[in-house]
Amino acid sequence: MLRSIVNHHLWKRSQPALIACFFGWILLSQNPGWADDGTALFQKAKKKTVAQLWDEAIMLYEEFIHEYPDHKDEDDAFFWLAYCLEKKMPNDIQPFLAYDELIQTFPKSTWTDDAIVHQIGMAARFVESGKEEFRDFLYEKLEENHRQIRQQAAIALGKIRDKKARPVLKEMAENPDYYDLVSPLIQDMEGRNVETAPSIAAKSQKRTAFEVTASAGRFEEKSQKKEEKTWDWSGVLPTFYTKRHRQYKSMLKNQKRWTPDELIDFGMWTILSTDEFEMYHRLSGYDRSEWLRKYWKKLDPTPTTQKNEAFDEFKRRVNYAYAHFSETWDYRHLKYKKDMYQRSGWSNAPWDARGELYIKYGPPQFQTIHGWHTEEWSYYKYHVDFIVKLYETNIYYDAIQPGSLSYYSYKDDIDYVISTYISNPEFRYHYEYDADPLKLKENRFFTEDGLLKFNYSVPIKELGYEKSGDVYQFDYDLTVVVFDEDMREVIRQEKKKTFQRENKHAYKKDKYYSDQVQLPLIPGPYLVSILIDDKHSKKIGLYMKNLDTSRPPD
Repeated sequence: MLRSIVNHHLWKRSQPALIACFFGWILLSQNPGWADDGTALFQKAKKKTVAQLWDEAIMLYEEFIHEYPDHKDEDDAFFWLAYCLEKKMPNDIQPFLAYDELIQTFPKSTWTDDAIVHQIGMAARFVESGKEEFRDFLYEKLEENHRQIRQQAAIALGKIRDKKARPVLKEMAENPDYYDLVSPLIQDMEGRNVETAPSIAAKSQKRTAFEVTASAGRFEEKSQKKEEKTWDWSGVLPTFYTKRHRQYKSMLKNQKRWTPDELIDFGMWTILSTDEFEMYHRLSGYDRSEWLRKYWKKLDPTPTTQKNEAFDEFKRRVNYAYAHFSETWDYRHLKYKKDMYQRSGWSNAPWDARGELYIKYGPPQFQTIHGWHTEEWSYYKYHVDFIVKLYETNIYYDAIQPGSLSYYSYKDDIDYVISTYISNPEFRYHYEYDADPLKLKENRFFTEDGLLKFNYSVPIKELGYEKSGDVYQFDYDLTVVVFDEDMREVIRQEKKKTFQRENKHAYKKDKYYSDQVQLPLIPGPYLVSILIDDKHSKKIGLYMKNLDTSRPPD
């Protein structure tokens, strides 16, 4: 009886506290965010993953990563986010990059090896679909010290019948556990004559007198003919795409003001290949200035003058992009891939995707609003147009898409537009000379008496003349400038050339006037620039040639 009375009094005294605890438990169970530091949100995302509700799971993982940095399950969330992205978009680059984000951010995570295995599987699918640059990723993993990763890469290459996988596959076949898996791959490979995919060829280092193009640091002649599709992702292999992504992220700022040098750096990242920018950005002070000078001197459309119109145009485009395309938008609901969005308070680029297009190709010939936060930019001279998202950069290649003109011009090969324009870092600049072009015919370079000699010919009928009686008088200004391998001027010759034809018959009979340039050069590599300026016809002839005087002339 006494125990019953005591228990009754204890219950009455503790009843309010117990009731409060009970209702508190109910509230916490209904509001899992109060219950812990994000674990309930992570578990909710995992349930959506098991249910294969990819969009909902992606949204929850993004929210978890954004709201709970440094959580014990953060690396798990990165992996499952990439997994859901892969399930949703198995043939898209974004899941591949998401796996790499995990690998780079959490190199010691237990999920890192799983992420690499998933990347290997995606890379194999990409190669089968024609994206040959992913084959180099598989080659890289084939050399890994980690045995299982090396074997996974060999199996993936074996499925696409790449003979480089054969040594690893044969080693695996000696293990009874792997024999049934790899022996069909080896037999299939040996039964077919499958060549390893060729490396992506470097482009020509030529350029015309009027059109200057720097494509991944290389110079090429313009042509109206469509090039063969190469899927050149700007020379980032074998370190692969994430190297370029990390370069981009390292330059983002959460301040509105950018210095002129920072803008130039971001502009150079827009037009240079990954390896070229790595080389450039590693330098500082005088060395970086020299690298810039040398690079832009090679693109100078008037190399015989002190003014470099190409570099001036590049700086103008950079300043214009910063002044007109640096606006931000309050992307409050977006959590993942924050480095793509231009939002106030976040780390941003100096311009959005419009700025990237403007720096690469200059102002569009036509520009109009296409929809909510999108514009259409048309470049008729290239027969392409683009649908561009505002307040987003194109780091993930989804802020710029081919437009209707691009589909009309390249309906059978729209990937050409993507690989040549959208994903290709380059700088195109059309310089208009204040003169008509004058053709210049090269005869040959040769060495004689310690001099490098160059024979050239000019079409007489393209030159202007002064007539004195029956005599036709011709004269033009000849400028020859030679640059060494550091693009420093070592020789300059300026002469006025004159000749005549005695009568109309001689004028019509002779097709060319031939002349010789003599250059005292020590052995070594040079760039020779020859300018002919005919004031009578108002024509200009510009000729440039790379040569190495330490080797016999061609």
